[in-house]
Amino acid sequence: TDVVQLLIDSGAGINGGDQYGFTALMKSAMEGDLDTGRLLVENGAAVDDEDNLGRTASDWAEFNNHPAFAKMLVQTVEDIRRRAEEKVRTAEKGRHDAVFQKQQILKKHAPRFKLKTGLQR
Repeated sequence: TDVVQLLIDSGAGINGGDQYGFTALMKSAMEGDLDTGRLLVENGAAVDDEDNLGRTASDWAEFNNHPAFAKMLVQTVEDIRRRAEEKVRTAEKGRHDAVFQKQQILKKHAPRFKLKTGLQR
């Protein structure tokens, strides 16, 4: 795991495959290495890439009797998706709050400057 982290930190591509199309994530799945697999997924490893036989990391985890690895893949992807959705919600709320604040400022100051804002009733 430390070596993989060093490679990631140095900018190494993590989705490249060997002559069989095996990616680092697939090899982790074959070995059932949860820590390395999680690290790879959290750093952008493509979970649905296929090797030359059309198998994914999840397929290899199940084939090699590592159901916990397959479960970890699903859970990690769900966690990443949930965090991304939360970031979007937070950004949207921030934009909404900023627009609301601008509207309040305009409501307060527009009459003084005789500005037409479309906000007067």
